[in-house]
Amino acid sequence: LPGFVDLHTHLRQPGFEASETVLTGSRAGVAGGYTALFAMANSDPVADNVSVVEQVLTLGQQAGLLEVRPIGAVTKGLMGAELSQLGPMAASAAKVSVFSDDGHCVHDPDVMKQALTYVKGLGGVIAQHAQEPHLTEGSQMNAGALSTELGLTGWPAEAEESIISRDALLAEEFGARLHICHLTTAGAVDVVRWGKARGIQITADVTPCRLMLTEELVRSYDPVFKVDP
Repeated sequence: LPGFVDLHTHLRQPGFEASETVLTGSRAGVAGGYTALFAMANSDPVADNVSVVEQVLTLGQQAGLLEVRPIGAVTKGLMGAELSQLGPMAASAAKVSVFSDDGHCVHDPDVMKQALTYVKGLGGVIAQHAQEPHLTEGSQMNAGALSTELGLTGWPAEAEESIISRDALLAEEFGARLHICHLTTAGAVDVVRWGKARGIQITADVTPCRLMLTEELVRSYDPVFKVDP
């Protein structure tokens, strides 16, 4: 392959440069064989407007190592209440085509419906962090026998699968494109397969840690194994 594309990176700039910058993220990407990175919107300020997405684009161009494409937030401030500047961001120099509140679920069905219909008209895609917050409040690890044994609050699989199911049906109704970030459960994979079989425009990704690691590692109580979801 001429190069890889990472649809889900956290370049942390602006606002969290102590963790990462567009330049350091670009260097890491090039070292790994990547030719394009999509930068998630959870910076500070949030990439929910033209100014911030064009800043990220410019920083990528100044780094000059690979293509950096900013992802625009679905909602203002990642708060899940009011749509961000979707149209202006798509029409900007950054030509934003992927929108995500990653780190936060767009859990309000009305807001998600508005986002899917709006972004369809832009030829873009909504990338959802599938997590029903009412089912995961205070959760510390995967729900099951081990969480009960360790005395840790469980995170139920249905918190992820219910959101994917709902959003797949909304995407079907409006003919919109939906992407699910970092699948973590077998049931979530089943829902995505079901959606594809129905002809819904749904795609998904998975991360290395979720392919290689299991809840058994939580027995160590080492926080390095705490992932969200």
